[in-house]
Amino acid sequence: MIDIIGGLYKEYCDSGRWSELYGSGLRAAAALSYRCDDVRLKGCVGKKDIATANAVAGTFGIQLAASLIDETVSFSYLHGLASPEIFPKPARASVPLTLVGDNVLAFGMIENDWQIVGKRVVYDPQDPVHPIGFRGRENCQADLLAIVCNSNELRLLTNVEDITEAALALLSMESAEVVVVKCGARGALVCTSNGVEKVPAFRTSSVWPLGSGDVFAANFAHQWACLENEAVESALAASKATAFYCQERTLPIPLDVEDTLGKKLSPIVLNDEAKKKKIYLAGPFFSVMERWMIEETRSLLSQSGFDVFSPLHDVGIGSASEVVQQDLRGLETCDGVFAVLDNLDSGTIFEVGYARARDLPVVGYAENVAEESLKMLEGTDCHIHRDFVSAIYILQWVMGE
Repeated sequence: MIDIIGGLYKEYCDSGRWSELYGSGLRAAAALSYRCDDVRLKGCVGKKDIATANAVAGTFGIQLAASLIDETVSFSYLHGLASPEIFPKPARASVPLTLVGDNVLAFGMIENDWQIVGKRVVYDPQDPVHPIGFRGRENCQADLLAIVCNSNELRLLTNVEDITEAALALLSMESAEVVVVKCGARGALVCTSNGVEKVPAFRTSSVWPLGSGDVFAANFAHQWACLENEAVESALAASKATAFYCQERTLPIPLDVEDTLGKKLSPIVLNDEAKKKKIYLAGPFFSVMERWMIEETRSLLSQSGFDVFSPLHDVGIGSASEVVQQDLRGLETCDGVFAVLDNLDSGTIFEVGYARARDLPVVGYAENVAEESLKMLEGTDCHIHRDFVSAIYILQWVMGE
């Protein structure tokens, strides 16, 4: 049995054609519906959406106890790594939700607070701006506590920059048994009183990140709280479950992920020096739309830890005699290339060919390019992907190994 408390939200994502009622709480409950005989969920949902929420919960065999609010909170994403637009701005309920249980998974919520008393509690703050520690919440108790958070939340909770030092600090601050830090393409860090261990992410053919952290937290909670497995073992199982979700975009998570996929999952072991590698951002920037794409890609690559050389930003626009040699000198200083291939810009194609002639790895994003037009790139071992977010993740793996 597991009790889950968390958001029921509408989710929209332009890239990936996603329009669903899930949110952290409902997604986590659905993810575990093959693994737990008794999954109970508390959350808030708008009056107009209660029938849909009950139908989704019923499909997965979830016992839903929903508190009604005026309107379900919605999250709208341009792509899976974009910051969402949240509407309407939720007014926090004056009466917090309450939960008493043996095995509890608790997600931070933007529309309500909660009070929890549990024996084994897994807490995911779910707040990119002002996360609150579990022990700092009013009327909350846990005999044994595990905190699952991402690296940004960890730094905000501790004011410590180094991830390992921050995890150890949070372990002490929260009197927790374990702190698990989700590190995206780099897997997870598991911190206990016995030390700190890394758990890898697993290679997939594509990456759907929306809700992947919810799936990780849910499967860790099942392993650590319900089955009482060791923290590292629990995080490893959660990482495999998350890989399945990221590739298949389906719930619930099967009992044996590798049997369902028909193959063993391959761990991704990244060199710590990967963060310092320099990436050449190739792509056209001759219209507002093209410039937006370069800006967005540059931002995501920087957030992924790369030093980015962008001809638009580092050289600028000019005649061939003014910019070409500067662009090529920049390319010669880089360790790899990320190429925006839509529109098949001649300069971008030249840069890709120049990079491959120098044996530099190339990852390309080509959402609207005919297969025939990509033949030379694929035939020279460029990594071409139709999905933007998948291409960003694949670049991290390619450059990190």
